Amino acid sequence: GLGGGRCGDSVGSVTGMGGARVVEGLHYGGDMCDGRLRAHRAATGIALDGLRFTGGDGTFEATGLIALPGERNGGTSRVTWKAERFRITNRPDLHFVVNGDGSIALENRRLALHGNVTVVEGHVEYEPSPTGKLASDIVIKGRPAETREAQARTVPLALDVEVDLGRDLTF
Repeated sequence: GLGGGRCGDSVGSVTGMGGARVVEGLHYGGDMCDGRLRAHRAATGIALDGLRFTGGDGTFEATGLIALPGERNGGTSRVTWKAERFRITNRPDLHFVVNGDGSIALENRRLALHGNVTVVEGHVEYEPSPTGKLASDIVIKGRPAETREAQARTVPLALDVEVDLGRDLTF
């Protein structure tokens, strides 16, 4: 086990390598491969010593700590990442190659994403479709208006990402 339970507080490590597909989302155009993982059990969770995979001719790398819920020492989950010419998607209507760095953390029960991303190459073909939902700034008479602050508190995601659309992004 990885801690507690009948096996006590164990410490260990895992290393994985190979040319197999790491993430394959063909309907999104994703095709990430050549994954490598090095991790070990730490006192406050799972230490990610290195995660690396390729997308196109670029790479994505990450390190950090993934805290386990209920641990006595209560670590904080925080993973830093870096992308270099990393191909996120490769469909004819949606294509992105990016550079960037940042972090992903669990803060106040919300997933917080901080960082900088530069689109090195990209192409987006957008076709609007009606969603059947009114915009958040439209209030229907007789229904209470929800404030932006109240809406923001209910979203389990906090974003602080600077995006540079670069010179080679087309719509």
